[in-house]
Amino acid sequence: MINLIHCALTYHSHGDDALTTFSIGVKKLMFENAALFTARPISDADLGTLIENHSNTYVAYKMGGVNQQPAYNTAHLALITGLDSIADFINGLVKNNQTQANVIIVSGGFVPTKAGSTSVPVPAIPTNNTLDRGDIQEHGVINTTTPAVPGATFYGCVASENAPLDPNSFINGQLIINAANPNKVRMDVNKSRKKTFTALTSGVNYYFQFYAGNANGISALSTAINISAV
Repeated sequence: MINLIHCALTYHSHGDDALTTFSIGVKKLMFENAALFTARPISDADLGTLIENHSNTYVAYKMGGVNQQPAYNTAHLALITGLDSIADFINGLVKNNQTQANVIIVSGGFVPTKAGSTSVPVPAIPTNNTLDRGDIQEHGVINTTTPAVPGATFYGCVASENAPLDPNSFINGQLIINAANPNKVRMDVNKSRKKTFTALTSGVNYYFQFYAGNANGISALSTAINISAV
């Protein structure tokens, strides 16, 4: 399938400072080119509020630690969602106007994709994942393996003590930990399909959930499978 030129979603992987800078640029250009972007889904004031909330909660999280993380996660997701709605709006404008697509997209502060690029879908949720304690049953060690998922370029795994994570704790690749998930959570973001979790507590039951991703996005978490550490 050949893609139309559209807004790239590379800001999904930006660090917080870069995301703030990108968002301010979108806000500035959308306002300056208001005549081009009539009926946009988010007003200049509302986008400014999303940017400010994200910046403030990020600073609070960095200074105050884990207790400030839920508010930061909520603000971060809200800003990404807002930017996505603007990107979708611009994509609608350029869908039938590909000759002006690059100009329109850049005028809105976004980065256009390359014309004629091949569309690769977001990978499916990994299935048939396996767990083992190794050949010699090492203490506190559990190995995980994820079968290859078509289109995936990296894989991740989340391990939670005593209970699996709620699927809503993992949105667009963002892991949200709050009072609803009180147990210790470990996350392996190495890109390989095989991972080794170490220093686990003997006798504790660990629930493992897997995801796959590529440049276009990250899958939801898989159904949990569990095993106890020895």
